[in-house]
Amino acid sequence: MTEAWIQLIKSPLLTPIEQESLLALLEKQDADEQFFEQFKAVIVAVAKREANQARLALEKFHQQTELAKEGLFEKKEKLWQTTQEKLAQIAIDDIQNREEILQNYHQQVAGLWQELEEKSHKMAAAILSEQIKSAN
Repeated sequence: MTEAWIQLIKSPLLTPIEQESLLALLEKQDADEQFFEQFKAVIVAVAKREANQARLALEKFHQQTELAKEGLFEKKEKLWQTTQEKLAQIAIDDIQNREEILQNYHQQVAGLWQELEEKSHKMAAAILSEQIKSAN
């Protein structure tokens, strides 16, 4: 039975001081009641320590989760901003492209109009010339 207690006492959950204290009590022949009380106190202390470490780990996890959420939100905002900037640039490029097309169209219309005016003047001059010849 003592060997089983020694193995239990040497658990990595117990600090070296707790281990030494319990081993010293176990070596005393008349310390059964005192040993079990001390052992119970150590087990309670270990449980509290483990619970505290678990609580701290959980708090750290929550902090990391919050930081990750903030980072994700910032990335989402940046992505949204980048998307809006790209959409705005596409709209600007589209407007500029349409303006160029419209400007080219106006130039073509102006050229055709000028060509039409020149042909009109030539035709009017030819008709007038024919009328003058036929009147003479």
